[in-house]
Amino acid sequence: MKKSNLILLIALGIIIIISITGIFVLKSNLFATITFGEGNIVQSERDIPSFEKIKINGRYNVYFTQDSPRELIIFTEENLHEFIRTDVRNNELYISSSQPIRSNSEIRIELSNDFLTHVEVSASGKFFTTRAIALPLLHLTANAGSTMDVEGIFESLFALQNAGATLKLRGETDKLNLESNAGGSLDASQMRATSATARANAGASIIVNAAELDAEANAGGSVRYLGDPVFKSMRTSAGGSINKQSR
Repeated sequence: MKKSNLILLIALGIIIIISITGIFVLKSNLFATITFGEGNIVQSERDIPSFEKIKINGRYNVYFTQDSPRELIIFTEENLHEFIRTDVRNNELYISSSQPIRSNSEIRIELSNDFLTHVEVSASGKFFTTRAIALPLLHLTANAGSTMDVEGIFESLFALQNAGATLKLRGETDKLNLESNAGGSLDASQMRATSATARANAGASIIVNAAELDAEANAGGSVRYLGDPVFKSMRTSAGGSINKQSR
């Protein structure tokens, strides 16, 4: 074998060894930074100042009740509580973790407040209302594989769904504004609206139930409607579709 070929083989071998070692070190460091739950489920109640907005980032299941007094109770494994952050800044409650954690069961957060204007959920978080809420205005945003299930009576309701999230709405509203993007599902079939706007993009789907409807579907998006609404506008492009929903 030529000396030059031997040198190349040796160099290639060194590169492979370094790469494999780097992968193992990286994986070890990743797992070293994750705190795993140890199985002993306990609850803790936290005092929080007033808020009107909620932002959830991470695998937290938040159950919201419209009620007084204001309460926040966490149910999870004992060794994980210290890493769960519940901070209020600029009238917004942030629920997140100070470092990566993994629970063997649901990380459940029971939350009570008498008023709410915005909820945003990301990173596989979940938000549920425990019973119907009543608000003049509510903005909902579901991102990145998250789930929201909201029941209530509203004057105006805005719902935005992105990146494979799932959003379900139930109840009644005068005005309803829906937007679904990037393969997600937005089910408002049980949210009766006087007037609604629905826009589905990039393979996303919307089901809407309104007396008056402005609908738009683009890039493989789908808007399906219940009943026989009066259409203010109907627009499709690039494989989008707008059709009546069969019951």
